[in-house]
Amino acid sequence: MNYAEIMATNPPRVRVDYARAEDGSERFSWGLVGGGIPGMSLIGAISVVQSALIQVEPLAFERCDESALVLVYLKDAPAGEQFAWFVHPDIPMEPLIGMLEVAKQTLVSAQMAQMAQAQSRIVAANGGPIRGRPIILG
Repeated sequence: MNYAEIMATNPPRVRVDYARAEDGSERFSWGLVGGGIPGMSLIGAISVVQSALIQVEPLAFERCDESALVLVYLKDAPAGEQFAWFVHPDIPMEPLIGMLEVAKQTLVSAQMAQMAQAQSRIVAANGGPIRGRPIILG
């Protein structure tokens, strides 16, 4: 499927927009569109895209019609094929890889915060919440 066909289904996705400012500087922004993308899978998919951007000729990539890189989650696809990505050929690769690293590290930080929060809860022996007053021996 090409970019237009996939976008017509409005799938969940990560979008990294690119623009060149009047002074020649690069302007990137990114965000998640839709929901339901498994966090660890998304982090791994970003790593795969970064690796491909480093190793493959830009003309071999699936083309995005907008000045963006779009990483699409295809939840009904077979395992290993759940992400497709598209990139506009005029986006400079090195800063794009850097912006993907920023997005990935933001997602990693969010995952770590969730894990830390989950581990810091005190629970009863059955794993559920403590009901009533806890008994503290001392």
